Amino acid sequence: MNPTNQLAAFVATTTYGDIPPQIRQLARYCFRDHLGVGLLGSQSESGEKMHQYVSVSHKGTTATVLGGETATPQGAALANGTFAHVDDYDDTYESIVIHPSTPVVPAALAAAEAEDSSAEELLTALVVGTEVLFRVGHSVYPEHYDNGWHLTATVGTFGAAAAAASIYDLSESVIEHAFGIAGSAAPTTLKRNMGSTIKLTHPGQGAQRGIEAALMARDGWTANTTIFEGKNGYPAVMAPGRENPTVDVEGLGEQWSLTDVGFKLYPSAIVTHAGIYALEALLEEKGIYGDDLESVEVFVDETIDVLKHPKLAGPFEAKFSFEFCLSLIATYGSVDPEHFSQEFLEDEELNRQMEMITVIPEAKLFGADYFGYGARIRVKTTAGETYTREQRTPPAMPYEMSDEAALESKFFECAATVYDDEKVAQLNERLLGLGKTHTFEDVRSILTSDALSDIRT
Repeated sequence: MNPTNQLAAFVATTTYGDIPPQIRQLARYCFRDHLGVGLLGSQSESGEKMHQYVSVSHKGTTATVLGGETATPQGAALANGTFAHVDDYDDTYESIVIHPSTPVVPAALAAAEAEDSSAEELLTALVVGTEVLFRVGHSVYPEHYDNGWHLTATVGTFGAAAAAASIYDLSESVIEHAFGIAGSAAPTTLKRNMGSTIKLTHPGQGAQRGIEAALMARDGWTANTTIFEGKNGYPAVMAPGRENPTVDVEGLGEQWSLTDVGFKLYPSAIVTHAGIYALEALLEEKGIYGDDLESVEVFVDETIDVLKHPKLAGPFEAKFSFEFCLSLIATYGSVDPEHFSQEFLEDEELNRQMEMITVIPEAKLFGADYFGYGARIRVKTTAGETYTREQRTPPAMPYEMSDEAALESKFFECAATVYDDEKVAQLNERLLGLGKTHTFEDVRSILTSDALSDIRT
């Protein structure tokens, strides 16, 4: 069997019982985190634009659009994938620059609603979808990323197709065609658009194209069934120059990518998180306030190529700026979604703090082979004292049980933009009990609740 066959067989045959309890629980956490940040994003200005777009272009009653309304499965996947990425608050892998849940969950959720699936079927789809995304992603990383592609959308299409195929109970041979169709359908999303509003739609586009690939394969459309092999296969084309371009399927069904997943505690690009956390911890530990700072230096791996620097073009560029994010810590003591607005970009105190912050690239920081997420902070105070703190990985990456309190608080804050506290607590309980004490319909009944009827008018 070749890798395309093996991945298709994995998707077609994996059942809920095949998945270890630890991995099921991580899938629940990913689902909860996705819904939280998706609900938050649904209420944003860009979220409003997407609501308007799908209400015209994807009218339907089959699938839920977070924050109100319904749409076709394809439209709901596009909208919900976009919402979850609006605030750059979505989960990510430690070993590769991809947001796994943002394309996979919307495709699985929309398909599950259309098929009236069980909680167990939904969780299985989330696990197999993220597994396919992870393995295909590593088959083209870092070359694909270096060449300017946004992997969450391009590679995410295969994960979304796998998740939808699992829900639709497609056969192995049909899934092979779905992967081939995904190879033709994957969006040509470019890193060049990072910092713009169209970048927010990239994961949603991957989710939409993935569910379309599964549906087209189900309806009999055909494609090459060895999409991951040979000189014209996906890895060879997207990662040119590799000696053996293929997807690694070793340990498939025994080793699980969700153990590599991390969750964001700040609504900014993941490359800023270690620096944010290090400065936040250092200022708290030493009792230093913004007025006490003379300068802040942040050392980062030189391979990071997505950072933005003042003068920033807008709030979305600010999410990629150490100067802006660290100045938020120095000035306000936190980095919150509401900080990324034109009002804060024009804040005089923030701009004064940004002038004191210097970003210093360093080769192989902490010995990272590629794209290290770590940071070293060096602070000099007006009293002449110098302090240094290193943070080799962002907080909550990968996930550990000690992160649960912070992540639950994040979910409550995000979901509270749509629901009252009682409903948020109820949703949280049902998500954590999904497939154990609660059904998919228990969760869906809140997402489609009549309480949302007055949100979209």
